[in-house]
Amino acid sequence: MQLIAFLMPIVGLGDFMWWAGRDMVQDSCLNCGNDFQIFKSTLNDDMQQCPYCSQPFSVVDNKFVMDPVNFSNQSTTFGQAFNDYTRSKTGKKDSSTVVVDVEAEVTDAD
Repeated sequence: MQLIAFLMPIVGLGDFMWWAGRDMVQDSCLNCGNDFQIFKSTLNDDMQQCPYCSQPFSVVDNKFVMDPVNFSNQSTTFGQAFNDYTRSKTGKKDSSTVVVDVEAEVTDAD
């Protein structure tokens, strides 16, 4: 019985190392060039991003493939951008009473 209690953690660790080796994808980001690893089992339909530069990517044949970033290059004014978020007390849209409170903290990457 003591032998089983001694061997179970060793066998369990070996099984985990075998599974992790088969499930791990390691490659470098095509945008910033940093190497990182990800488990294939954690990939889902959500967008995956590089942990260093936030470039969207997907995994194809155990390689990282850069996904296109979809940004609009169409210019909008402040009123157009927040038009759906401003309402008066009566429930009607009122573009004359716009109040936006923004707080931001800037930190260095170093």
